[in-house]
Amino acid sequence: MERVSVNFYGGEALNGDSYSPSITADGRYIAFASDANNLDVHLQDTNNRRDVFLHDRTVGLTLPFATFGLTKRISKDYQGGQANGDSFAPVIAPNGRHVAYVSEATDLVNNDSNNAWDVFAFDSHRVIPTFLTIPTNVVGGVGDVVSVPVMFKNGYAIDSTVFSIDFNELCLSFNPAMAGAVTFTLPSDFITTWTYNAADKDGEIDISIYDHIAPRTVIPDGTVVRIKFTIKSACLPAPGSVNNARVGFSSDPAASFGSNGQSVLGYASDGFVRILPGKLGDCNGDDLVDAGDLSALVLEFFDGDGVLPANTPMGTFAGNPIGCNPNQDMVVDAGDLSCTVLIIWGGGSAACTGTLSSASTLAGAADKVSLALPEKYLAVTKQQISLPVSLDPKGKQLSSVVFSIDFDQTWLSFDDNDKNGDGVPDSIRLNIPNGYVAAVSYDPQDKDGEIDVVVYYPGIATTPLPAGDLVTVNLMAGEPQGQFVAEIKSSFDPPASFGSVTGSSVPGIMYDGSVWILTSGYGQVFLPLSTDNR
Repeated sequence: MERVSVNFYGGEALNGDSYSPSITADGRYIAFASDANNLDVHLQDTNNRRDVFLHDRTVGLTLPFATFGLTKRISKDYQGGQANGDSFAPVIAPNGRHVAYVSEATDLVNNDSNNAWDVFAFDSHRVIPTFLTIPTNVVGGVGDVVSVPVMFKNGYAIDSTVFSIDFNELCLSFNPAMAGAVTFTLPSDFITTWTYNAADKDGEIDISIYDHIAPRTVIPDGTVVRIKFTIKSACLPAPGSVNNARVGFSSDPAASFGSNGQSVLGYASDGFVRILPGKLGDCNGDDLVDAGDLSALVLEFFDGDGVLPANTPMGTFAGNPIGCNPNQDMVVDAGDLSCTVLIIWGGGSAACTGTLSSASTLAGAADKVSLALPEKYLAVTKQQISLPVSLDPKGKQLSSVVFSIDFDQTWLSFDDNDKNGDGVPDSIRLNIPNGYVAAVSYDPQDKDGEIDVVVYYPGIATTPLPAGDLVTVNLMAGEPQGQFVAEIKSSFDPPASFGSVTGSSVPGIMYDGSVWILTSGYGQVFLPLSTDNR
């Protein structure tokens, strides 16, 4: 025999009787009503009303003398507060998930105005959702204008929300007169408003989003509004460190949510701006973000120190760890080239910052952007061959590609003469859209990628790179004995990389190829000659 009308710590019910127990089929959960005011240890019981409780006999504290289950009050209002009327007659489902009960309270749901007893259902599996979030990976340096997104995740048919944004005023400033200071990204069905009060230290920017005409439109998932802040010099981090400036939600008033006129309980999750000791895009470290940094990035790609930002000062070119990785995905690659271009042409705004999602990073080869070299491409000794490098963007909007080609120099050779003076060896033929530029270099001493290729758009790209042959490489076949297969591979330092028109890195792969070299007479067929004397 055990008593279940106890609190979490095993304390017996005080100042009231307990009634109407209802137990699950396995005996684990018991719902009951009680007038006692000490059973709820999480929310002080001061409403002087009969409440409904749920007791779990298998969860709680194990003390030297007894084990006490977890008892919690479930007859609460829609905001998690105390009910304003009596609740009684609980009935629990056989599996313990749902509890039905009767209540006189008028605040368990919104708009309860019938002045009558109602029946309610409690779902023990329901988790209060987080509807609003601000990311924690918005980055920038002193003087940068950063665009902070407010993200919405629905699932409960939410059609209205009201919230206030509170930010660290020591590190960030907000100028309501700046173009695009607050930008909503919602369908035209919604009425959106925002106001700014610099004197309000707990929620300076007040925002409302709602649809007041039936049928109401549900707020879509994704970014609902963007807010621009300028990073102040007061929070310049020390070398090698990072400062974080909070951008979050006010608690007075807290964010609130509605669905078809009913209030829905939900949370909002704060974020912050990571303030870095350097300028994003300033790869050469001269405190400017300009064309020099595009050249610096190209040098950094091929200087032999890998792709980690922390290693950029090494190698043959000393890059800046912050500036050479402006999209902050912790890999120095083509995405940073596209991002730097956007920073230069976007007025200095690091709008392309962000990280690769784990889903895209782990994507299978079939889903990744790819470059491909032909396999067993037929060649004849002492003759020139033209090898296509094919791009398959997989529907992605690409504006930059970086890769190196490593070939067997024993039996293949490359002529790097540039007779027309266009900066690209004549043995390279480019097939890129108008407006795109390319840089190609050849280093026969580099044993892991002799031919380095960069293709990018020097501005806001309106035409992405198309599928098909991106580059054609002309090589001369040597004279092996018999037939021979010469490898043509992609380099691992750096690996092939791809950048989108929005400045993010796109997962990709480069497939190796080979050349099958045949002697000039190999494969010829000689038919016997016979004579017939007549």
